[in-house]
Amino acid sequence: MQLTLVGYTGSAVVTGAETVIQRQWRQLGIDTAIKNYPSNVLYRAQADGGIEQTGKFDVAVEQWANGIDPDESILFKCDLAPPHGWNIYHFCDRRLDAAEETALSQYDQNARKAQYAIVQGILTDRLPILVLWFERDQHVINTDFKNFKPAHASTPFWNTWEWEI
Repeated sequence: MQLTLVGYTGSAVVTGAETVIQRQWRQLGIDTAIKNYPSNVLYRAQADGGIEQTGKFDVAVEQWANGIDPDESILFKCDLAPPHGWNIYHFCDRRLDAAEETALSQYDQNARKAQYAIVQGILTDRLPILVLWFERDQHVINTDFKNFKPAHASTPFWNTWEWEI
């Protein structure tokens, strides 16, 4: 078996992970070619020859930061495979699509939570992606700084209007 593993250039973490994966897969008899690209090439649109969007890979090592909302339909809905979205895995499960659509049409937090539990159950069962690690940000602030509430994702600057010193 031969696989092409792609990632983005400039990250020692990605390069290190790829090296470990390549070594472990070699022990299983899997020949793995590592090909890293600058982000503007790796993530380019399909029409412009982007590596992920055109499917010129077997496995991708990526960094992903989810947003405040649990919606990640762009990654997994059937109709969002390239060139229509970022479902580069070409994962398709109509039950997931239905749960995503229901969750996105709700404002009630409990109703949305129930639908996203279905989504997570499907993703756990079918495993279109494998999360290798989580990064946790550390924020150092002055003890006089008040109302700093860093978000679990995206940015620590989401509530700047509440800050005081």
